[in-house]
Amino acid sequence: MVNSFLEKLLKYYNLTYEDIIKENEDDLSSLPKKEIFKYGNQIASCLKEAILSKKKILIYGDYDCDGIMSTSILYLTLKTDDYTPGYYIPSREYDGYGLTPKNVKKFHELGYNIIVCVDNGVKTHEAIDLANSLGMEVVIFDHHKVTEELPKAKFIMHPEVDNFGEYNISAGEVTFYFSLFYLGKINYYLLSLCALSILSDAMPLLSYNRTLVKEAIKIINEKRYEQIFVLLKGNEQEINEDDLSMTVIPKINAICRLLNDDTRFSIVKYFVTSDLKVLNRLSLWINQVNEKRRFLVNNLNLSLIENSNNCVFYENKENEGIGGLIANKLLNSYAKPSFVFSKNEVDSSILKGSARSLGNYDISSILEKNANLLEAYGGHKNAGGFTIKKSNLKDFKESIVESTKDLKIEIDEDFIEISTEDLTLKNYEIYHQFAPFGEGRKKPKIKISGLNVNEIKNFVYNKHILYRFNHEASICIFNFDPKILEGSFVDVYGYLNLNIFKGIKTVQLIVNDFEIVY
Repeated sequence: MVNSFLEKLLKYYNLTYEDIIKENEDDLSSLPKKEIFKYGNQIASCLKEAILSKKKILIYGDYDCDGIMSTSILYLTLKTDDYTPGYYIPSREYDGYGLTPKNVKKFHELGYNIIVCVDNGVKTHEAIDLANSLGMEVVIFDHHKVTEELPKAKFIMHPEVDNFGEYNISAGEVTFYFSLFYLGKINYYLLSLCALSILSDAMPLLSYNRTLVKEAIKIINEKRYEQIFVLLKGNEQEINEDDLSMTVIPKINAICRLLNDDTRFSIVKYFVTSDLKVLNRLSLWINQVNEKRRFLVNNLNLSLIENSNNCVFYENKENEGIGGLIANKLLNSYAKPSFVFSKNEVDSSILKGSARSLGNYDISSILEKNANLLEAYGGHKNAGGFTIKKSNLKDFKESIVESTKDLKIEIDEDFIEISTEDLTLKNYEIYHQFAPFGEGRKKPKIKISGLNVNEIKNFVYNKHILYRFNHEASICIFNFDPKILEGSFVDVYGYLNLNIFKGIKTVQLIVNDFEIVY
């Protein structure tokens, strides 16, 4: 007889039992062959010859986690006792995204012969043409959508260009595949950095992406890499994708969101050093920057919030790099499309915009409709970025207000309904077989109906509720809304979690929403 909880999960994901068995049998040996990247061997040979010839190689990365992981993976792939490549992480404000002609000139003057672009480059024409004219060579490891003629780089390694597979992959994954060509084997630490890049760039956790993250999490727990666990503040439990996505990755992203001076390069140093003293010193620095990021996002100037009927605007007078984080916070607080306008240190006549949405309000479509008011823009349905002249801001806001005038947010409220009897460690093990969760494999929302409020009242601890059913299951409601105790029965919604305390495992439903029945 098939477990009813398993049946509900299979139905939720539209999968068969055989699908899950196969997914969990897949390991690193089942990944697509690296030879799908048709120039992988040639790029490896080219860079090896360049190193033997003592040519200077510069890795040009990006300022987000994927770019930093890609840079770190390639640095460690090329680094030997006798050779050290250079690397550069651009400033979000002063360089912007991608290789620029200004920086090509700078690196040419510094004597670099080869520039390897990671997590950028596939849309860069002017800078690469300049590099070619100066006698430099450019290699590209990228994954961004190809929408125009390819740049004239010496080599391009790209999932779309090489027809890698059905799902997009991160730049860190492209660079990790290159390491297989160059090293001739899997380096498990590089695989771990690859997994961080996949999670950070929200690649679909399906097929080969899922396999890489699943296997990397096993390896991280086995090897206990200092670079990762120090950022988890000494977490002694077995970590999962949530720990990486919610604790480690935000700390990595915080560095280049807040820092524009050369100290930002130390985030790469952190991931490529094996010196424990350096690691500990840099981990303190990373945590300090992250605390500043949290403070800025959590302490908004309320007077700068414009709360319209169906949308929210905010004028960000702090660091431009936290604009997207503020937009996310406003979206979560108001459940309305949120637009943040940040000052620009380079050009005071323009603002950098960040937009976040939910449900059926399409940010990319809205930005497209307002293209005449914008200097540049991009994004997808629920998130976007743009550049706008201050002189166009009033018209842009009016257009957004008009576009949301009759807006009714429609949100997919899929959930799995279970009983308290289903909250067992055995069922958590079944649930865990569907992990890792993320883009393309969302964590299932769980509903338990008809909890007796009088019983819940017995489990109130200060601002929290810990409603224990038995020795291995409980419902946790942190910072609970007192309204939950006003009815007789309540339906609760949340997500499953495994708690380990002093070696004892319990399964929890972490509640984030509720409905009073009567």
